[in-house]
Amino acid sequence: MKEQAATKDRRRELRGVLLALLGATCWGFSATCVSWLTTRAGMDVLFLANMRVLGTGIVFTAIAVVKCRPQIAHLFSDWRLVVQLVCHAIVGVLVVQISYMYAIELTNPATALLLQEAGVPIILVLTCIWLRRFPTLIELVALALAVFGIMAISTQGSFSSLAINPLGLMWGLVAGASLAGDNLI
Repeated sequence: MKEQAATKDRRRELRGVLLALLGATCWGFSATCVSWLTTRAGMDVLFLANMRVLGTGIVFTAIAVVKCRPQIAHLFSDWRLVVQLVCHAIVGVLVVQISYMYAIELTNPATALLLQEAGVPIILVLTCIWLRRFPTLIELVALALAVFGIMAISTQGSFSSLAINPLGLMWGLVAGASLAGDNLI
């Protein structure tokens, strides 16, 4: 019995790892496609972001209606949950997507992703403020490394000038801030 449970746990763990790898691969491929579509094919970022959000919204809604009908009914029975869903849709999906895609267009996919991940240290700072506590030593080190990393990427080590498009930096940081906002909603 224990062996069966252990085998089932290993399968679930392997499935989780494979799905995480697939997700990361798709995310990277998607960023490369966005870069190509905006810089080479001349596609507008707003059009691309809206089509992407609309397409995935339709797919995920269809899946949810089939698989989670009772939960959807519960969601729409409480106005606070609906407000939270709308905030997530605007801040967490639309603003993150648009700002991330502008950052890709103005810099490159790797830089845009790293700038978007500035949301993680923002979450740390806001959480410490919310809990009225000072960050631990490891959190301070991680925060310092994140800030240093963003500065190093933005300046390529020459801290006297930016090495990337200033608008690209701004859009990447907006993506990070909206990512943080979405996680904290």
